[in-house]
Amino acid sequence: MAEVLVVVEAAQGAVKKVTLEMLTLARELGGRNITANVIAPGFVETDMTAGLSDDRRAEILAGIPAKRYASPTEIADVVRFVGSEQAGYLNGVLLPVDGGLAMGI
Repeated sequence: MAEVLVVVEAAQGAVKKVTLEMLTLARELGGRNITANVIAPGFVETDMTAGLSDDRRAEILAGIPAKRYASPTEIADVVRFVGSEQAGYLNGVLLPVDGGLAMGI
């Protein structure tokens, strides 16, 4: 369990760093009609996650309120929206796409 905590803390640190950089870009470029946002996907059904043991998959799913992994298409749909004109007023946003996994973190 200690290894998992180290990985989680490292990932959280990376997200904070990327978020700070994104906020800087959002402030500097927003006046030029350029937006900067971060999409933070959770667990996605891929070959990599399919290779996890059944016990590990169950452990992960227990922490996801949606009780399932995302599909690659769901993540792509969010990316497509955030990059579209319809999302032109989104700027400086960290958008978790994780089935509720990061709530409260």
